[in-house]
Amino acid sequence: MEKPRDSNNELIALMPTSDLLELAMQAGYTADSLKTLLEKVGLPTNLFERASGYAEPDEFWRLFSAMGVELDDEQFGLGEYPMPSGTTELLIARALHEETLGKAMTSLAHAANLVYRNLEMRITHRQDETRVVLKFNGASTKAQQILLELTCIPYHSIFCWLVDASLQAKRIRTAAFRSTSTVSLLAIFDCALEFHGDGVEIRYSKDVEALPVANKSLRNWRNDLHQVFLQNMVYRKKNFLASEMRFYVESALRKGITSQSAIAASAAMSVATLRRKLSIERTSFRALSDNVLHERVLDQMETGLSFEEIAEQLGYSDSRSFRRAFRRVFGKNPSDLKA
Repeated sequence: MEKPRDSNNELIALMPTSDLLELAMQAGYTADSLKTLLEKVGLPTNLFERASGYAEPDEFWRLFSAMGVELDDEQFGLGEYPMPSGTTELLIARALHEETLGKAMTSLAHAANLVYRNLEMRITHRQDETRVVLKFNGASTKAQQILLELTCIPYHSIFCWLVDASLQAKRIRTAAFRSTSTVSLLAIFDCALEFHGDGVEIRYSKDVEALPVANKSLRNWRNDLHQVFLQNMVYRKKNFLASEMRFYVESALRKGITSQSAIAASAAMSVATLRRKLSIERTSFRALSDNVLHERVLDQMETGLSFEEIAEQLGYSDSRSFRRAFRRVFGKNPSDLKA
């Protein structure tokens, strides 16, 4: 078993666009049809062309939801049988008949196993914790594993919505082959991640089972879950200490994420809040960015790459913006330093 990783220190809560693209291509989208869908939901049409290779959490949610509705299959064609849009609503309706979250989880899982004929959902009750397991029958493909990781986020939001509370996961487990990523949307759970086996597993404290199910209406459940998703991110990250924020920003920059707004979004805060926390540490996003750029450029120059290739490796969308940053940090043009 691989050692758990602390999502605050090692993983950035963003969605790798390579994962989203893998999912979309396996679902039958072409470059043109995917661009049309992005336009339809108001997302940047260059989402999959960003040099930094990520999508912000809210961008993931909107695209993920839109794909399920447009394909009329909540498993995006990755299962043996299609799951028509609205299937999740039926599962939620079943859970709403229960009095406590523990019973609601169990009822939802029983209903899911009746309609998801190639997907297993299991709730296990241990002495000190409750585990939610999602797994395809047989070994999962890469696209199926990505789908499972993304699916556990709406399910977590459903559980929170059912009880009108922001639940805290104790631990998340996903497949062993996913451990190489430095950017994972699962980091929004703000708990340790394990990488072994296949499928996904969310662990909660045992006491969540006794929480009463609130009086809910299904009328606007999709929008309600979206709001719960956003609120949960803010709830978990609002106590980011200034020193932790500095480390988090430096970690993101070293992973090639150069957008201040994206780093702020991954920590569920505004750019203004990010700047304020960094100012407490007597630094700024520009200063940290320049320091990291300096060290990364020197490292990359040792590889013999061209400056265009270095710019791409460092997450810059074009060589012009890279050259401007380079002159600011080094006080000269790239060609002068290389000479």
